[in-house]
Amino acid sequence: MAAYSIPFILIWGISQCNYYERVLGTLAVNFGSTGNRWSIFWSKGVFHYPNGIFAVATSIKFAWVFVDLDLSSTHWGTLAASLLIIGFSCMAFALFVGVFTIVIRDWLILSAAASGLLIVFTGVVIPTENLPFSLAAVGDVLPLIHGVAAFREAFLGADPMSQWQDLLWEAVVGMTYGFLGYLLFRFIEVDAKRRGAYETSNL
Repeated sequence: MAAYSIPFILIWGISQCNYYERVLGTLAVNFGSTGNRWSIFWSKGVFHYPNGIFAVATSIKFAWVFVDLDLSSTHWGTLAASLLIIGFSCMAFALFVGVFTIVIRDWLILSAAASGLLIVFTGVVIPTENLPFSLAAVGDVLPLIHGVAAFREAFLGADPMSQWQDLLWEAVVGMTYGFLGYLLFRFIEVDAKRRGAYETSNL
């Protein structure tokens, strides 16, 4: 659940950011600017990323102080690597989800649905092997699941090389969502310039 705070913070923060850019009129400035679109897309997550990492670090610290979390066997390199990569993949997923809030009026429902997907299908609460039918496979295309596996092993002393597959897969999932989110952002920009339809909340 400590690791889950990363996507929770990022999804809600970035979605809200995109939504208010639309309703307050600054989205038109972005679409009309000459700035690099790749940078504009990723900039939405830059300041939310450290917030997510800080939330986990704070959770671990207070768990150690108040509930006597045993950190004696923790491999701090694995822990740091898993948190940084989880943060990246969840930021990319949040940016992908956030783009939809440009065209969907109720960003709260969208953010809740995305957060719900991660809490149900990534094993943070329900072990994936306990999911019915083939629903466990859903988690493989979502961020967090593989990063959480490495995150948990870090507390047991696992070194980064023993967790490289989970860490690599988590990074690949993040890069995929980042690329798809960027393509969607560019599509919406072209459509907005053609129709002039996304600068208000009246859709």
